Amino acid sequence: MKTAVLALFFALTACSAVDPVTLMRLSGLSPLEADPGDFEVIAHLPDGLDLPDGGAELSLSATRGDQSLEGRYILERRGAAEARRLRVAPADLVPLRRLQARIRAWEAVDPDGTTGSMSLSITACRTGAGPDPDDRMSAGIILEPGGPERPLLRPVKVRRYEEMLAETAKSGVKACTDVP
Repeated sequence: MKTAVLALFFALTACSAVDPVTLMRLSGLSPLEADPGDFEVIAHLPDGLDLPDGGAELSLSATRGDQSLEGRYILERRGAAEARRLRVAPADLVPLRRLQARIRAWEAVDPDGTTGSMSLSITACRTGAGPDPDDRMSAGIILEPGGPERPLLRPVKVRRYEEMLAETAKSGVKACTDVP
């Protein structure tokens, strides 16, 4: 199966912000074999930014001919305020593993005709007066239980994050109270 792994960012698309070493490591992982319960994303946000409930999700999709499969799974926020830890919600692990199994079955039948992707979307929101535009935000990922945190999103200024959101037709960073 041809797979595009982890098209991330805090709801943005600036490839230069993603750590290339970690991206290479992720590209070697099979989204069909990796246990999604092992991954943990850590969002490092400055004061004035937070993660809304439901603001982070993992998507897994595949196509074969005119058929397609897709699942979206909420990442739950965990951990201290200075390092937000995100994992697939326990209720979503079984459906996600079932989708992986269905896509593996497709791949077994038609390995060259099956394509897939895994993506991660994290959306930050403002709290209070919001962050200083020159503060930096970043993200890391842990790929296996007890493993090291690897850089995923290199430190980027909040100002640049908001510019990237504007470039992708988003309205900018919303106040957390305005996020449904």
